[in-house]
Amino acid sequence: MKARLVTLKNDNDMKRKVYFLSQCLAAMSLLMTTSCQSDENVTAQEHRVEITTVIASNATRVAYDGKKAEFEANDKLEVIGVPTGTTDLTTLPSGSMKSDFQFNGTTWTSDSRMVWDTDDTLYDFYGVYPCQTNYVAAIQGNNAHDDVMFAKTTGLSYNNSGGKVTLAFSHAMAKLVVNISKLRDEIASNASLTVNVKAKSLFDIDIYNQKVMAKGNTSSIRLQELTPRESYATLLPSQDGVTTITINDGTKDYTWLSSTAIPLSPNKITTVTLSVGNDHILIATVNVLPWNDDEISNNGEQAEN
Repeated sequence: MKARLVTLKNDNDMKRKVYFLSQCLAAMSLLMTTSCQSDENVTAQEHRVEITTVIASNATRVAYDGKKAEFEANDKLEVIGVPTGTTDLTTLPSGSMKSDFQFNGTTWTSDSRMVWDTDDTLYDFYGVYPCQTNYVAAIQGNNAHDDVMFAKTTGLSYNNSGGKVTLAFSHAMAKLVVNISKLRDEIASNASLTVNVKAKSLFDIDIYNQKVMAKGNTSSIRLQELTPRESYATLLPSQDGVTTITINDGTKDYTWLSSTAIPLSPNKITTVTLSVGNDHILIATVNVLPWNDDEISNNGEQAEN
């Protein structure tokens, strides 16, 4: 019995030793694995996307101010990166990146990481300003809404770009300016004028094709006053054109009805000069010009998360 007890004791000791040894080996294996993973985390560099923006310097982002077209603090834009050749942006394919960026006055920071998949994977990048889902014409009455600008650059990889993506934004909206060259004598010199155009103000956006699509019914849209009794403006989605502009002096409407629609084209400024006669409006000139092409840059990169 003693021999058997001794044998059992020795077996247990051996089992304990084997168990202890296996635990040590497991611990060593875990430490080695953790160490390797840690080393990998340290050595494997994530190459993040850096965003630079460029917009036209003299094209105002809202129709009624005279400021340069600079992005301002708290402006937001959406950036989408998809494998080169992707044509459907409604359902993004595997390997795509998407993030909202906010400008702090100096740099762009994102709400999620945008990382190059591999150093040589080619991407097409799309930008849209502003970052939102429901769009309406830039000016209604005295309330400023949103301009819309698009940007697109294709065939970029980390290797051929150094991780930097420049998005050159252009205006997708049409700008309408109404200038008044002459007022009838009966209009009081201190009368405050309002100018309205009948047009569509709601629209959808197509990021891939870089365009806005007017929708809904036409309505009377009040233009923003630039210079009292002289100049008024608004931004509208491009559409076939407008035929009705009304000037009101507080007591009477003076309406211009055109037999030929004035086109409103993307990234163009349509200027209509009118004179107010005794009982109607006489049109003087209509000019359609591109928005200014001069450029300035605001640089930004994705912040660490």
